[in-house]
Amino acid sequence: MEVVSKALGFVGKPLQTYLQGKADASATVSATKAEIQADDLRLFAKIRREHLELRRAENIRAVVRQAPALLDSNPSDKSVDDDWAADFFEQAQDVSDRAMQSLWARILAGEINKPGSFSLRTLHSLKTMTKDEALMFERLVRFSWTNSLGSPFIFESDVLHRMWETGEDPSLVRLVSTSALNHLKNIGLVAPSELLYPVSSLKDRPYNYFGRTFVFDVPSTPRVGASGLPVIENVLGETYFTQMGLELSKIANQTAIRGYAEEEMKYESDQLKMGFHELIART
Repeated sequence: MEVVSKALGFVGKPLQTYLQGKADASATVSATKAEIQADDLRLFAKIRREHLELRRAENIRAVVRQAPALLDSNPSDKSVDDDWAADFFEQAQDVSDRAMQSLWARILAGEINKPGSFSLRTLHSLKTMTKDEALMFERLVRFSWTNSLGSPFIFESDVLHRMWETGEDPSLVRLVSTSALNHLKNIGLVAPSELLYPVSSLKDRPYNYFGRTFVFDVPSTPRVGASGLPVIENVLGETYFTQMGLELSKIANQTAIRGYAEEEMKYESDQLKMGFHELIART
């Protein structure tokens, strides 16, 4: 009764008391039972609609209020698509969690800054995303690198798993990295499999981590075995975000994890049997 009362707007007047009062009143009126039931349903529906729309209006207002502070100083002159805007508020109106409202506000501001940044598919998927899932994905973004084209990806390495599980947020650490990563793959934010690159293709390939750039020291000539034949090349695996994950990564917390870049590059270079170095920009 308490759950239904709160959900449907009978706050301060328990549903059971309301229904009992209606039942008692029915004995003192001359209308038929069917008419009384119809009146009950009409009033019930009216109260429910008013309560639902009030809650939705509060949710929308909470999202919209945060957006102006997130706009670029010079947003795009292009207008946001009317269908996109209508669908955005249709999806956001039922989001009551403060943290998730902040995420929706970032999407709204991002779309105004650059129309076309977020697809309708992403909006619909975000509607079903839980707060824990959003936090898991945001933590994963902090482990992400970008290639020369600016596309984010992750290394599914022991370093990621170890540093994930020693993170500062207990609510995320309790879910081990392997389970979290598999779950993010299952809900469509991360690609289900790695892309594999042979060592020879890594020469001069930049690996960027939050403003820092590293490269592997790939040998100029292929390694040769005892038989004189070239040694089979090692491969490096990179796991990319899906299109939906790529869109949401733009509004995630973009904060580097201290010490991660060096440990990851050392781990990968040990696996590939080669060195690495960081590129330092020169004035």
